This record gives sequence, C-alpha cells and structure tokens, in this order.
Amino acid sequence: MSDVRAHRAAKALLVWLSKHEETCARNQYSDLQRQFRERVVAEFPRIDHYTLGKVMDERRSMSGTIGEAADHYLFGPVSSVGGIWLPVISVAWDFEHDPAVLRFRVALFVEHEGKLAASGQRYETPEGIDGMHNYCHVQPIAAFGKGGSLLPGPAPVNESQPAIPLDARSPVSVILAALIALYGIDFIRTALRGAQSAQQYIQDVRCLR
Repeated sequence: MSDVRAHRAAKALLVWLSKHEETCARNQYSDLQRQFRERVVAEFPRIDHYTLGKVMDERRSMSGTIGEAADHYLFGPVSSVGGIWLPVISVAWDFEHDPAVLRFRVALFVEHEGKLAASGQRYETPEGIDGMHNYCHVQPIAAFGKGGSLLPGPAPVNESQPAIPLDARSPVSVILAALIALYGIDFIRTALRGAQSAQQYIQDVRCLR
C-alpha cells in the first residue's frame, strides 16, 4: 500500500534542505566555504531544489533515487563545527513498498592534505523481518550505493557492522534523525517550519517531543 503522506513529508524535508543550502551558499558562506563547496560540486554535481521536487513528485513515481548512479547529489549546508565539512547525500526511496523503504547516505567531505576526503554513513529503515538489521539503523559506507561513486579516502573496515539503532520509527523520522546527527535539534525545528507536512512525524523521534 502506497504511503503518500510519508512520501510528501520526505519530499518536503529534502526540498527544504536543498533550498536552504542554496540560500546559505548565496548569502552566508565565507569565501573559503564557497570555494570548498565549488570544489566538491565539481566532482559530485549538485541537484537544485526545483529539480529535486520534480524527481520526487508522487505523480511521477513513489520510488526513486538521487545520487546512486553517479548522478546529481543533495547537499546539506557547509558546517564549521570541528572544521569545515560539507555533507553530500544520496537517497533511495520506495513508498510503494509495505513497509516503506528509505536509504539516506551521507558523506562528510573535508579537505585533507590538499585533496578531498570523505567518511560516510547510511541511515536506513528496517531491512526486513528475516534480516539481522530489522530496525532503523545507521552503518558505515564506502560508496553512494550499488554502482555509485566511491568516496575519496580509505574505505571503512566493515560496512555491515556496527549497525547502530536510530531514534526513529519511519522513513521520515530516519531523515530527521540523520539531520539531527549532522546539525542538532535547533536545525530541525527550523526545517520543520519550512516543511510543515513533516511535523506529524515529531512523535517518532523522542528527542523532539
């Protein structure tokens, strides 16, 4: 059974994130941050919020991917917490599946010894009743999905474990949990003002109640 409500909420959150990053790049980034972003974009092309909205239009399809086949990626805002880093994101979703499936892969890009380097995680919904990861979880990644671009830098030793449980119960709350991990709770409160259809999923994330 298609979960149109969750699909629309996930779309609203991701489109807001893309548009917010565009605004930050235009009005808030320092010259150093802007130069770093341009360097990442040159290797990992960025999807704009308008195109993202069309890709995720439920009238087109309730399933799809962004960034899995070396195509355009979603960006989060550059952060200076602990050094300059930029999240590059690929997303796979299937809201026609019962239960709905979402894989939210995030690579944190930095500059190391004059080169781009990245470490990554995937935030995922449960992998099925017969799977060992049948709960919302986060795991290490070395690439943006099957057939996706490899991350620059050393691969993680183990991409299967640890599978760390997430404070989430649905695809939308998996996205919320990932954004909390990246930017903190205040960022989410701002996001939910811009993506009001996602507010109904606050109860899925205990730290937001």
